[in-house]
Amino acid sequence: MNKKKILNILNSYEWKEEESQLSFHILDHWKTSYLEGKNAYKKNLYSVCVYLFDNNYGYEWAPKDEARKTLAWTIKKYAENRTYLKKKYKEFVEVSLDINDIFFKIKRGLGEYNNNDLKKTLIKLFNLGKKQYGYSLLPEGLDTLSEQDYLGFLPEIKPDKALDIVRILSSPEELGFVYKERLALIKLAKKYFKYIKRASEDIKKHRENYFWIQNSFRGAVYLDDKFFFDSLKKIIKEKSLKGIKKEIYNLKNKNKLFKKEIRNIYKKYNISKKAKSFFELVRFFARLQDERKENVQKIVYSVDQIFNEINKRFKISKSKLDNYLIKEIIEVLEKGKKVSEKELNKRRKTVTFSYIENNKIKTDYLFNEEADSIINFFKEKRKEFHKKELKGFVASTGFGKNILIRGRARIVFNPTKDVFNKEEILVTGMTRPEFVPLMKKAKAIITNEGGITTHAAIISRELKTPCIIGTKVATDVIKNGDWVQLDLKRGVIKIIEK
Repeated sequence: MNKKKILNILNSYEWKEEESQLSFHILDHWKTSYLEGKNAYKKNLYSVCVYLFDNNYGYEWAPKDEARKTLAWTIKKYAENRTYLKKKYKEFVEVSLDINDIFFKIKRGLGEYNNNDLKKTLIKLFNLGKKQYGYSLLPEGLDTLSEQDYLGFLPEIKPDKALDIVRILSSPEELGFVYKERLALIKLAKKYFKYIKRASEDIKKHRENYFWIQNSFRGAVYLDDKFFFDSLKKIIKEKSLKGIKKEIYNLKNKNKLFKKEIRNIYKKYNISKKAKSFFELVRFFARLQDERKENVQKIVYSVDQIFNEINKRFKISKSKLDNYLIKEIIEVLEKGKKVSEKELNKRRKTVTFSYIENNKIKTDYLFNEEADSIINFFKEKRKEFHKKELKGFVASTGFGKNILIRGRARIVFNPTKDVFNKEEILVTGMTRPEFVPLMKKAKAIITNEGGITTHAAIISRELKTPCIIGTKVATDVIKNGDWVQLDLKRGVIKIIEK
C-alpha cells in the first residue's frame, strides 16, 4: 500500500493511542496485535492498527470507533451468553500455559538446543504472542470511555459518590502478579522480622520466581538478590510486625474482602442488573489485562535468552538483534545471514501499518524519511489536545478528602534510568510493572493514556495514590520542575508555576 493511500486511511479515522518504551524487534513481534481478534473470535474486530517507533519509544494507534464497537459487542455478548466469553477465556488460558511452559524450559537453559530448536521455539513464541493478544484485546475499548459513560450506569447515585463506587466496582477481584510477588515478599518480612540476615536463601528462591517482573516492551530486566533484599529491608524498616501481618491478611483474603465490599454496595444502593453485568465484565477485563502483561513479561525474557544464544553462536550483538525483524532472526538461525549496519540504521524511525486484505493480515513497513509523514500526522493530532484543558479520568483519589493535590512534576519515560524523587508528581505516557517502585514514591500520578482497568489505575488505587489517567498530552504540556495542581473532583490539571 503506498504512502498516499495510507495517509488517506489515517485521515478517515479518529484514533486511540497508547505509548511506551519499545524495542524494534518487539514492535515487529506485536505489530498486528489489534487484528489478531479475527483468529480468536472469528470476527474482524479491527480493520487496521499502526505502530510508530522513534528511537526506542513507541506509539500504538487503533481506530477509536472500532474500539467502541468491539466493547459494545462484548458487553452485549456477555449479557446474552456468558458461557461464550468463558469458553474464550479458557482458550486464552491454554495459550498462557503454553507460554509458561516455554518460559520454564528456557529457564533451565538453552545449551542443548541446536539452531533449529531455537528457531522453532522463537516461531512458537511469536505465534503464541499473537494469539494471546487476539484473545485479550477486548478490554481496549474501555480506554475510550469517559467518566460520564461510567456514571451512566449509576444514574440514581450522586456523581461524587458514584465515581467512588465506579472505582471500587472496576477493581480486579484477584491478586495480579505484581501483588503475588508482594505477598510472597511480605511473608518473608514476617518470617525474618528480627533476623533479616538469615533471609539470603529464601531471597534467592524469591528472585528465581520473580526476577522477570520488571521486564518491559523495551526488553528484559534481570532483578538480582540485592534488589529483593533491599525491598525486604524497606518493608521491615517502614512497617511494624502488626502492620506486616495486616497486609498479609488483606492480600491473602483480597477476593473474600472485595466480594464483601461489593455485596455491601449492592445492599446499600439500587444497582441495576445491567450495571452489575457491566462492572462484572470490567473486572474480568482487569484480570485479562494483568494475565496478558504476565505473558508479555515471560515472552520478553524467553526471547532475550534466545538472543543471548544467537549472540554467542553468530557473534551478533544484542543491540543489533534488537533491530532485526523476526523473519531476519529466523534467517540467522537457518543460514547465518546477517543484516547490514546500513539497513539497521534505517530503522531508527519506523512505522508499521497493518491491515486486513482478502481476509489475511498484512503489514507495510515505512522507514526513516518514508515514516516521517506518518509520524508527523500523529504529532499534529496530538497538538489538537494542547488547545484544550488538560483533563483526564480520576483513577484514584488517594487517602482522605483532599480534593486538590499540588507538587513538583517529574517526566519519566524510562523508569530504570530517569531520576525520580520522593513526593514528586510522576508524569508519564503509561505505567507498567517496572514503574511500581516510582509509583510508591510519588505524591500523585498523571498519565497520557489508559482506561479504568489499566496498570496506572489499578496500582494507584491499591497504593492509595492520587492518579489522573487519559490526559492524552500531559508529557507534552507539563515540563520537569513545573508546579502542578490536580483537581481530584474534576480531573483537571493546572500548571501553577513553570
